[in-house]
Amino acid sequence: MRQLLLLVTGTFDHASVFNFRESKEILALSWWRMILLSELIFRSSVVTFGKQMVVYQSAVTVLCLLRGIVAI
Repeated sequence: MRQLLLLVTGTFDHASVFNFRESKEILALSWWRMILLSELIFRSSVVTFGKQMVVYQSAVTVLCLLRGIVAI
C-alpha cells in the first residue's frame, strides 16, 4: 500500500534514504512513474503526431526501462 501511495502521489520519505533497499525501491518507482507519464503523453498526442510519435515514444520507453534496470 505504501508503494502504491508513493507511485500515485510521488511523495518521498526522507527517512528511507538511509535504508538502501527502500531507496532503490523509490528509485524504481520514480522510473515507473516516468514510464506511465510517457504512456499518457503518447496516448494523448498520437492523433496529432501520427507515426513519428510512435517511434519516439518507443525509444523513450526503452531508455526508461534500461535506466530502471541499471538503477536496480
